[in-house]
Amino acid sequence: MIKPNREWLYHRIDTRFDQMMEQGALEEVRALIAMRVAPDQPVLRALGVPQLSAHLRGEMGLDEAVAAAKMQTRRYAKRQMTWFRHQMTDWTVVEGQVAEQMYAQIVRQLEMV
Repeated sequence: MIKPNREWLYHRIDTRFDQMMEQGALEEVRALIAMRVAPDQPVLRALGVPQLSAHLRGEMGLDEAVAAAKMQTRRYAKRQMTWFRHQMTDWTVVEGQVAEQMYAQIVRQLEMV
């Protein structure tokens, strides 16, 4: 298992959410609301959607919604890492710079596909 440095992972999460916002995440949530998707549907519980929905309802500012969505995503990543640590006890954990180098190599390989 590749275990990334927590600071690096959180930076990647924040950067990715910013990219999603630049690419129209808020407009996608606005479209879901306009389609009157039932509140119990999984798409409305996806990471970031509840916070952006709250912003669109006027319950919080956009910066606050984005910060809350990033925090929820970081918490989700932490729960995933905890699950892996307890369920995959026989795996070799690769941390720190080696993990980052392996991640970069995997990304390069995927970009060539």
